[in-house]
Amino acid sequence: MSTPRGKRSQRMPAQLYSEAFKRQVVSEFESGLSTKAQLKRKYGIAGNGCISRWLKKKYGKLNYQSYHNLDTQLWANLLSM
Repeated sequence: MSTPRGKRSQRMPAQLYSEAFKRQVVSEFESGLSTKAQLKRKYGIAGNGCISRWLKKKYGKLNYQSYHNLDTQLWANLLSM
């Protein structure tokens, strides 16, 4: 879909989250009770890569290699219910 000539789409301003909030979201993900998608919906996190970036930036306790496995395992558990 294109925009009318002369009009540009405007990006939403970046949402800033506190360090405490980031740690809380990462902690909930690491607990294994929620997937990244579920946490995005629960807290209204706008960016597609926010939680992944927070995981990489060491807000959590696991190393980044573990996260992909954990998220995949959570989805498998949810689907088997």
